[in-house]
Amino acid sequence: MMLYASPLTITFLKRNKTINLREDKLISLEIGFPNLLKVHSDIFEYICVTLLPAGHCPGSVMFLIEAGAHRILYTGDFRIQLQDFKLFKPLLIDNEGNHGPKNISALYLDTTFASKKYYEFPMRKESSANLIKVVEEWLDQDSNNKICLWMPGYVGIEYAIVEVAKHFKCSVHVHKQKYEELYSSIVELDNFVTPIYTNNRIHACSKNECDTDNINCMKLNKNVKCVQLNALAFT
Repeated sequence: MMLYASPLTITFLKRNKTINLREDKLISLEIGFPNLLKVHSDIFEYICVTLLPAGHCPGSVMFLIEAGAHRILYTGDFRIQLQDFKLFKPLLIDNEGNHGPKNISALYLDTTFASKKYYEFPMRKESSANLIKVVEEWLDQDSNNKICLWMPGYVGIEYAIVEVAKHFKCSVHVHKQKYEELYSSIVELDNFVTPIYTNNRIHACSKNECDTDNINCMKLNKNVKCVQLNALAFT
């Protein structure tokens, strides 16, 4: 059985030492381009699979699966805004080049937030502005103060990291392993994260992570404020 995913996800799966998957079973599909895949079916010999950006964590995608007149859209968590719809041409142009939204036969939604209490999501921009205010107030109190951004998951708050790094014109220190496995492959993070500790004041790494690098950069004391980030606000 093959596992199909975005190029970034495949890179992460290959580099992650705790995920034991055969590399010859990992297939990378470019986002936004149709892929004809042979299937074992009595009805269809091939299906067309197109990956669409989900706007969630790095590498996350939606799968548009087409076979004959049937179209299935499968997605996990996503965060899409109006300006993002220009990235969804495969949903807006049919196979003959005609413009107009395609009819979806079935929609599969596999989401963390399938509950009425999550009817409204805070905007990432608004959440980042509130975060920057908290960070700024703490750093201004004492030149020795540091901030540690605690992530709700292994990935997912990269938008917040970039916004904080831009505002304070600095690189945010991240765990070396995470940088090597994932962040080094994300061009958009090049100028905003670093695995090299040079007395950085803003971190997106836990104490346990940094202890494994033998630098102990986030030894908890009165000068360290830890900010627990919420998945609802940033991912």
